[in-house]
Amino acid sequence: MIEQKETDMNFDLIDTTLLNQEGEKLTVYLDTASPPNPTVGRGHKVRPEDNLNVGDTITPEQSQQFYINDRTEAIQGALKIFPDFNTFPDSAQTAILSIIFNVGDGTFSTWKNTIALINSHDWEKVSDDFNSSAFDLWRSQVGERVAEIADLFKKAGVGVIVFGVLGLGVISFIIYKVIQHGRLTIE
Repeated sequence: MIEQKETDMNFDLIDTTLLNQEGEKLTVYLDTASPPNPTVGRGHKVRPEDNLNVGDTITPEQSQQFYINDRTEAIQGALKIFPDFNTFPDSAQTAILSIIFNVGDGTFSTWKNTIALINSHDWEKVSDDFNSSAFDLWRSQVGERVAEIADLFKKAGVGVIVFGVLGLGVISFIIYKVIQHGRLTIE
């Protein structure tokens, strides 16, 4: 299992986002894929070794374990596609994991134009790409998730913009004030 301190990922943001997007159902159901897949918990695609059938119920603890395993697999998939994934802003990491959680790293690895944009670290262009008609089919399947992913990529660029506008001197002063007072106060 990948631990937070080893990867320095914002698991609070990742977990909250994926829970909001996936929901959590403790009874096995058929998802909307074609053909439909037995699914349970936070979007866990039931595997033969899970020994579950449609209508079976799992515990919250089982749901959490499926989720942790699926999240770890998604992170490993992201690292295969983006070797520098751990250096991406938190919201970009979260957006990428949301995509992989939904379509899998195999399908995502075929999105060559999107991968090239992500590798450029031009988060505004990545966001625009997800808002374009290129994602209309996926948008029709997953609804607002595409807009949420676009918003996460847009947020990934905000820190870079703020740094560029404020400059190193101002950022250093802010860090100094936070260290000095434990919080930033404007005097």
